[in-house]
Amino acid sequence: MAYGKWEYVINEYANTFLKLTYSEHARAFTRLIPQLKNAVSPDLTPGVTLGNLFLEHPDKSSCIRIDFVKPGKFNIYRELYLDRSRTFETECSEADVISVVQSLQSGENPGT
Repeated sequence: MAYGKWEYVINEYANTFLKLTYSEHARAFTRLIPQLKNAVSPDLTPGVTLGNLFLEHPDKSSCIRIDFVKPGKFNIYRELYLDRSRTFETECSEADVISVVQSLQSGENPGT
């Protein structure tokens, strides 16, 4: 697991997952993370657990989770920690990840 700094997260994917059977997964995230780092609020804390990338809000009440589905596809959802519920969930292309995350970080549900 990696938490707290973008460098820790990218190193977790590059050093751990690239060596395992998750190589497509890791390659997708190592392409995506530099774009995310420049596109999301610096208030969101990045982390990775079990291959799932998460962006935690400063008040630690919720996070945005990004799961690799298959090459070119990701599942993104907002998770509320209090009751472990998902308030929004969508599958999107790699090209749309940034815009979906930006909408979620501002409190919107993309496409609504």
